[in-house]
This record gives sequence, structure tokens and C-alpha cells, in this order.
Amino acid sequence: MKKLLFSITFILIISNVLLAQVGRDEATERYEKEVIAIYPFVDAASKFTSDGEKITSLVTATIVNMNRFTVVDRENIDKYLKEMELQLAGITDTEVIEAGRIYGYTKAIYGTVTSINTYRDRGYYNEDTGEYTYYTKASVKVTINIVDVETTEIISSIRATGYGEAPTIMVGSRAVALNQAYDDLVISIASKLKNVFKVRVKIYDKQNQSVTLLTGKEHGINKGTRFKVYQESAPIKLQNGEIIEKRYEYKGSLKVTTTGDEYSIAKITRGPQIQPGDIAEEYIIGNVIFSIFGSFGTYEMPESKSSIDFTDRYGDIFTFNQNTEKIDYSFVLAIKIGYDMGMFSPYLLTGLDLAVLEHNHITADVRLGIDIIVPLYYEVFSFVVSPYFGMKFVDAEIGELVDKSWRQNTYKGYLEQLSLGFGILGGFKYRFNDKFSMTLMGGYKYFFSPASSEISFDDEKDVDLRNADLGVPDIGFTGFEASLSFDILF
Repeated sequence: MKKLLFSITFILIISNVLLAQVGRDEATERYEKEVIAIYPFVDAASKFTSDGEKITSLVTATIVNMNRFTVVDRENIDKYLKEMELQLAGITDTEVIEAGRIYGYTKAIYGTVTSINTYRDRGYYNEDTGEYTYYTKASVKVTINIVDVETTEIISSIRATGYGEAPTIMVGSRAVALNQAYDDLVISIASKLKNVFKVRVKIYDKQNQSVTLLTGKEHGINKGTRFKVYQESAPIKLQNGEIIEKRYEYKGSLKVTTTGDEYSIAKITRGPQIQPGDIAEEYIIGNVIFSIFGSFGTYEMPESKSSIDFTDRYGDIFTFNQNTEKIDYSFVLAIKIGYDMGMFSPYLLTGLDLAVLEHNHITADVRLGIDIIVPLYYEVFSFVVSPYFGMKFVDAEIGELVDKSWRQNTYKGYLEQLSLGFGILGGFKYRFNDKFSMTLMGGYKYFFSPASSEISFDDEKDVDLRNADLGVPDIGFTGFEASLSFDILF
């Protein structure tokens, strides 16, 4: 009887392993959740503490919320440890794998809390009180191992750190800082685990430029989730026909537009040759767009050379020698940060005009706008319209002030100007791949008369100019503009 039970158990274990191996190597049309076990985390200092228990609970909640797995009941894990008389601090990969074959899970997670630190740190200096503000800071570091029961391999080892802080003057600042560190740790772990456990399914159906995937909200797939599509190509074989490694050829990309509980509709963003049966693998990428932006446009500064004598209200006599060179164009080099929302991408741009630096002009360019993107050929080639609101901050050297009193000092004069305006650009975007793109646009910008304009002098020279008309012209920016940007999505 014992031999019969052993045989049945052995057959069930082997068949379970083989079926799971097929599921791991071969994508299926319908995504099936893997069964995963989460072992209690060990605290490296005390071998088992409430901190380890807390982190175990946080990791468990994170994995459950990912909707990628069926999580083994914690009671079964505790029961196994108790029956085998194992101490968590000394549990081995072999014992984790053995438990997996008993309770039917295919992956196991266990880890170590490598450090939990809190310390006091000096913050900013308060000029009003003449004192520093102190903060209680915390950090929590863990190492997570993920074991594949079928292959008996550690498929990934993850290190994650969470940080937190709270003003030391706050009651319970240590607990607040630690809780922030735990929350930050959860975000870090979730991001790393999602890169390890990617959804991988075969394309079920294709209609025009959209495909159907049999995976959805129940598996953590949301609107905007991206997939890369592959087809199986010729494997690497030995002379006897044994397959050493399967190979896959990239065919294109998808972006989910609609999700149900167990299905998703995704538009094809690249690769018109994508067909049902091709393998779609989740591609983890964010929605933040970082761009290096350059623009060539109008900059109106007329040439002016003049000399004006005036007396301020204190009776001091000055001569202002104005000397400005004509400037016709600008070249702005800027950093542009945007957020991909599909058709719309709001952005903030800030940069510096390099073309006018040789004329001792410092001109900062700040814009708040939105890119409106209309695909022309999938997402590979698109038309872009970009309206924006802009601000120009100018600090330009315009001449020198001569003090005609007995001191006979000379001071450089500067025009400080703020101008507001708006513009619109239109052009085309070309995506090299899912991450990198280039955008070429042209358009027109209109700026109003300066919102503020002041003349100042170096060495903080204080001169009353209310009775002096120095005839300094305003700087204008209205006119054409052409731009080129290189964009990275991350």
C-alpha cells in the first residue's frame, strides 16, 4: 500500500513538473496564474523579528495586488516548517523546492532583511531662528530570492531599498520615517518583481490594426500596458536533433487600449506583419518622456550706440554709454520633460539661448505646453502639433555707466526683462523603436511687450533712473521657430 501511495505521489509530482515546464517555456493563448509561495523573511541581525514579519506581510500584499499569481496559504508554509522541524534562518533551496512539490507551487520567494537603520541628520538652516532643522531618516534593505521549483534554479535575486524621513521634532519621528521607508520599499519591490514576472501569451485574434490577448485586469494588465511581439525562429540544435535553445525573432509592438477581466484589446504600434499565434511578452516601460530639445528662431535686438548725460535726484551726474549689437536669431538648447498619455503629452521645457551668449546676453526659455500626436503609420510615423505658453527671462549687458563725480567709477549696465507669449509648432515624429524617437517641427511664436523691464548695474550700484530716459530698446522674440528634439521614453 505504501509503495502504491509513493508511486501515485511520484507520478503526480512528475506530471505537475512537466506541465509547468511546458507552461514556462511555451506561451499559451490564455494566461494562467502561477502558484507561488512566500516564505517569512529573516532578519539578518536577530534571525527572526517583528520587522521580518512586517516585511513579509508587505511583500505578500504587493504580490497579491500584482494579480499575477495564486499565493499559497501562509498556514501551509508554517505547517511545513513545523512538521519538518526547520528553522527559517537555516532553510535551504532544496527544502523550499521539496515543499513546492508537496503543495503544488511553481515558484517560491524567500528573503532576508539585511539592514534597518534610523539616524538623525542635519537639514536646512533657518535664518529666522538661527538654527538647523534636524530630520530622523530611515532605510530598509532586503534581499529577495526567487526559486523555480521545476528547474531547481534561483531565477532571480533582487536587492531593494526603501527610504523615509520625518522632522525630528515630530512626535514618533522614528516610526513615521520607518513607515515611509516601508512604503518606499514596497514600490521598489513591485517594480523589480514586475520585471521578473512578465505576462507572456500568444495573440488570440487580429482585426485590422488591433489584436486580442487573453489576459486582462485579473492578471495586472491595464490600459497603456505595452507588449513586444515575437515569433519562434529556427532553434539551435545538436547533430542528433536535440534542441539546446529556442530562438525568437522580434516582429513588432503593442499597446493596450481596452481591458476586461481576462482579455485585452491592444493596438499595433509597430509591425504590420503581426499575426495570431505570435508571442506577446509584456514590456515594462514608463510614461515619462525625457527630451533634448533644440530650437532656432527670431531674436530682435537692434544695434544701438549712444551716450546720454543725466543727473539723478541726489544731484549726482552720470554718463550712460549704450552699446548693443544687433542680434537677429536665437538657438535654444533645452531639456523637455513630458508625460505620455497616448494622443496627448503635456510637458515642461526649460533651456538657455546659446546663440546670444557671445553678446553677453543670458536668456532663459521656459515653456508649458502639450504635444498632440496623430499617428500616420502605426506609431512609427506621426503628425505632431504643439501649442505652448512661454516665458523669456533676459539679463543682457547693454553698456556702461560712468560716475562723473570725483570718484569717476565705471559700472556695467544690464537690462533685466521678462516677456510672456505663446507659440504653436507643427511637424512629424519618427519612432526608432518603443523607447527612442525624433521630432522635427516648425511654427510661429508671439510675445507681448515686456511684462517687466529694469536696468541695473554691477557692484550693486544704486542709481535713481526715474528722471533719466536712457532709450534702451526692448528685446523682442516674435517670429518663426524651428525645432528638433530627441526623445526617450522611460
